[in-house]
Amino acid sequence: MKKLIYFYDALCGWCYGFSPTILSVAKEMNDWQVEVVSGGMVTGDRVGPVGNMAEYILNAIPRVEEMAGVKFGDPYIEMMKEGSTVASSIFPSKALSAYKLLDGKHSLRVASEIQKMWFERGLDLSEKANYENIIRNSDVNFDAWADTVNSKHAEKAMEEDFGKSQQFGIQGFPSLVAQKGDKYYLVARGFLPQSQLIDVLRKVEED
Repeated sequence: MKKLIYFYDALCGWCYGFSPTILSVAKEMNDWQVEVVSGGMVTGDRVGPVGNMAEYILNAIPRVEEMAGVKFGDPYIEMMKEGSTVASSIFPSKALSAYKLLDGKHSLRVASEIQKMWFERGLDLSEKANYENIIRNSDVNFDAWADTVNSKHAEKAMEEDFGKSQQFGIQGFPSLVAQKGDKYYLVARGFLPQSQLIDVLRKVEED
């Protein structure tokens, strides 16, 4: 078995920058399965108004845009400057878990679309209604998702994702682990350009 385990968080700006890369690599190396794991970056006492971290994030945006070739939307930048929206990884993590529980086959794309809601459109990721277009355009039923997202099953699945990040010793996002048979390889810790990532994965295949 060959599998890529992608540890990400919906509120992680570098994950947003990495998203086009991992989507492209997954398409090019389509004999690898892909599992997306929510890391729970903004939980517990880290939950709070975006204004608490706005200065740091706004200063980091030019570097992410330059290295990753992505663009942060004006609505997101205005949201950060206004500062009152509460940042929390909980609901977007449950949203992805609910999608996976319903046997959705495109969790990587759904995770990317969730990030676009935040980093491009400046939408509150804790509002269930904001997910409707993403889920309706996916391969799962929206009403089933809406029933599942606030269930104990989704919460348990989310906690299992958070636990998996801890089990693998993930200390930052994005991180990418390649599984080949019973061997695991940390192939990316932080942003990695596509060409470098493919080179690393080719070496894993040869090992």
